[in-house]
Amino acid sequence: MATAMKTAEIDWRASGVLTELKLLIGTAATLKLIAERGGGPLYLPQTVTADCELARIVGLEDAARIVARWGGRRILEIPTGHGYGHTARIDRGQVKALLDQGLSKRRIARALGCSSRHVRTIAAEIATGREPAGRGRGAEPQRQLDLLDWLARS
Repeated sequence: MATAMKTAEIDWRASGVLTELKLLIGTAATLKLIAERGGGPLYLPQTVTADCELARIVGLEDAARIVARWGGRRILEIPTGHGYGHTARIDRGQVKALLDQGLSKRRIARALGCSSRHVRTIAAEIATGREPAGRGRGAEPQRQLDLLDWLARS
């Protein structure tokens, strides 16, 4: 089981899903869900049973509430709770080293505390030799020419 986060460590404003889960099943159950599946997908079964993964994590009643709310969706992405900007601090070299060791992208994401989607993005950048795309507010896309450079070339 992953290390449990404290409620003060969660950026509740950064995720509508986490906020909705907190209102639906409570803070304690939401923290359990983040600890177990934060940063990755969670399969939502059509029918909740005591032995399904969701019920094992949050309990049968809370699992039923989640499926009633998102039942039409088979997969629910559970945010990490770290908020915006957290993934900018992930070391690409560390991701590459873990990929070279044969770890799955999901396991790497859990180890680094980011989403599996972010690890997939970094892995694709590494595989194609691309530089990281500009991220975060105010980041300038790297393929964009400076206006004065463009005018000088014209």
